[in-house]
Order: sequence, then C-alpha cells, then structure tokens
Amino acid sequence: AARTLGAGAPAPEALGPAHVGASSQESPNLYWFLPEATSSPVEVTVVDPAAVDPLLELTLPGPLAAGMHRVSLGEHGVRLAPGIDYRWFVALVRDPERRSQDVVSGAAIRYVPPAPEQGARLEAAPPARAAHVYAESGYWYDSFDQLSRWLAAEPGSALLHGHRAALLDQVGLGDAAAFERRGAAGG
Repeated sequence: AARTLGAGAPAPEALGPAHVGASSQESPNLYWFLPEATSSPVEVTVVDPAAVDPLLELTLPGPLAAGMHRVSLGEHGVRLAPGIDYRWFVALVRDPERRSQDVVSGAAIRYVPPAPEQGARLEAAPPARAAHVYAESGYWYDSFDQLSRWLAAEPGSALLHGHRAALLDQVGLGDAAAFERRGAAGG
C-alpha cells in the first residue's frame, strides 16, 4: 500500500505483487520505483514478522533519479529463511524529525527454495528464456530481477522494457509500467 502526503513529494513504490511474491533466492534483489527525481533520502526496510529489529534498515541519501532502483539483500548480508512472509518497505523521508510525514509503500516476499526438478529447469533455462521460466514457476521477484539484469546490459531494448512493463502490469503496478513503456519508446 502506498500513501502520498502533499504535493511535491514523489511517492516511491515497492515493486512486488499485491499478494506475497516468491523468490527462489535466499538473498534476492528488491526493486522500487520513484516516479520523479528527489533530493530527499529514501529508506528501505525489510521486516521479519518474528523479530523485534528489522533485517535491513538502509538509508539512501538524495539526490535520487526517477526510475527503477535496486537493493541487493546479498550485498547487505541479509538472508531470508524459507517459508516466512517478510514485509519490506520503501519510504521517502520528507522530514527526518517528523517521520509521520514519510511517503511509504510496501510489499511482501517469501523465500521458496525450488524443488530439485524445478531448480534444474531454472538452471537449464537459456538466458533469453530465464525470466519467463521464473515467471512460469511463480517466482515474480526473480523474473523481474532477470529482466532488470538483462536490461542493464541492453538498456535500449524496447522488447525488454516491454516485457518488464507487462510483468509490472500483471501485479497492478500501472505507474511503474507506464514509466517503463516510456523507456521502451526512448524517452
């Protein structure tokens, strides 16, 4: 859920399904979308429902560009346990002294190790099909990550932008999908 408080504050959007999305990775990459550039810091938090302290509390100082952003849980030493529904949040910090003014969005993720047969199928997928195989296997986060990695190598690919936009549309992230389509159109 996202909320916007006032004009001039871009609402960040945690990129994930409305339901709990799955990852086959114990330290997946999480992506979030910023509809316009900001000089404000953004905080990314990952919460274990059974723990008092967050697994990750990362502040990214501004300025931050509009577009898709990535946080690697692996780079921060965060490992998810199988079968637990973790919540993660991205917050635009408008006033560090009044955190009630933050603009927040969240999503949920569950680490689901693939069964041996499924793992073999995922590993055997050729690079051009990997994102599709992850999506077919129910791993939304991994599918989005595969497309994003490929897009980083081929940023001008309208086809890849289109695939990533379709994946965003499938989970109701229309603003991020529209931004992605503008990228596919070259601006």
